[in-house]
Amino acid sequence: MPDSGSFHRIAMIRDVANVVVLLAIAGLSTACQVSSAYTPIVPGPSAAFEMTCGNVSLNLGASGSVTTTCTVMPSKGFSELVSMGCAGLPTGSRCDFEPEVFRLSGATNPSFAVTITYQQTVPMGTYHVHVTGTAGTMSRSATVTLVKGTLG
Repeated sequence: MPDSGSFHRIAMIRDVANVVVLLAIAGLSTACQVSSAYTPIVPGPSAAFEMTCGNVSLNLGASGSVTTTCTVMPSKGFSELVSMGCAGLPTGSRCDFEPEVFRLSGATNPSFAVTITYQQTVPMGTYHVHVTGTAGTMSRSATVTLVKGTLG
């Protein structure tokens, strides 16, 4: 323990994860003691998440919308907010998500509904829609194929 003639100083150090760490530094006449008031828990570099979707091929019929369910699977302590989006939709179509943003935490594998609404005037053909979850700088996608037309 420091004696009554010692001094105390608080230093703020910012680490690479932008987490502020407070160090209490107690100066003694012959030595210096360092203690950590806060230690951040930062997931390792292998922390990530993956995403899969159930019905990966959907037929565009007369209803004007199709729905599938996707699941996000975090690994190695990944815990972040994930926001959803779509790319590759036919012109005039849109994706709606329920929920659109959610938090991954630990080992839970949340599922969400993706509803693709389209116009009846969508030309016949095959469309590859990329359903994407983004958390910070990390993105993961699953492909859902939309088919409009008749077999034969």
